[in-house]
Formats: sequence, structure tokens, C-alpha cells
Amino acid sequence: MKLLIDEDELELLKSLEEFAFKEGNNYDSAKGFYAAEERIYLYNCDCIILDINLELTPDGKFAVVSNTSSNDVSIIDVEKWMVIATLPIGKNPKRLWVANTK
Repeated sequence: MKLLIDEDELELLKSLEEFAFKEGNNYDSAKGFYAAEERIYLYNCDCIILDINLELTPDGKFAVVSNTSSNDVSIIDVEKWMVIATLPIGKNPKRLWVANTK
């Protein structure tokens, strides 16, 4: 099986790669959302293991993803699967919560 593993924490990535190798899987690794997104379009994978701190907006139209390696968050149009904005947020964002402000 061809796997794509997306993980920006290097120790966890190494552990996932070792497991995939021991199980006899062919795999490729990405260290963050943008690298994974590129590989999704370039390679034909059977399974994608994404490390995404993702939260959907209450209406389900947008996803907010924290990008730990670049210290920002991306807002994704779910229907188009396209990043529509990237906002600097501070060092090492990990957790997200999207509130309905209406």
C-alpha cells in the first residue's frame, strides 16, 4: 500500500515511518500541510495520514488549520479545497476552536 504521512513533529514522523516500513508499506512523508497538499496532487496514494489540527466553522463551509511549522493558520474553502487566507498567529499553534460570533 502507498501511504502519504503528514506530520511536523519529527519524533512522531520517524515513528510513523518506522511502523509503515515494518508493515511493508511504501510511503512518502511530508512535514506540514503545504508539502502534503503538493504530494496529494503529484502522487497516487492509497491512504493519506494527515496531522491536521483542523476545526470546521459552524456552517461547515470553511476549515481552519493550524500550521505549527510556519506559526500561522490557514483558512480553507471546504467546497473548493483551497486555502483562501493564511494568518500569522504566534509560535507553535496547536489547538483550535472556532466560535460562532453571530
